[in-house]
Amino acid sequence: MEALAYVLLIALLIFGILERRVREAMKQETEPLVLQGKVETFKPTGKRILEFLETVLVMTTDDPYRRAFSSRYKVPRVLKLAGFGPDIYLNIRDGPGNIP
Repeated sequence: MEALAYVLLIALLIFGILERRVREAMKQETEPLVLQGKVETFKPTGKRILEFLETVLVMTTDDPYRRAFSSRYKVPRVLKLAGFGPDIYLNIRDGPGNIP
């Protein structure tokens, strides 16, 4: 039971860091973030950010080791605001360039 409490604590800390990173990055933005339900905000909550990322549609491409985002979503902006690149969704880890 104690181990579960530690896992939940770590998850909550990561959740808070995600929210803080996006909010800090939004301070330099001039365009609000449009989340689900067409909600525009400069201070998204961690829950709203995760809800937005939950519906990400990733499509395959002609290259079997590469994917692409659907043009309906502004996922690259959200990932950039959180401090990540789109490659965390798009690159397939076991591609030909990643074989040890």
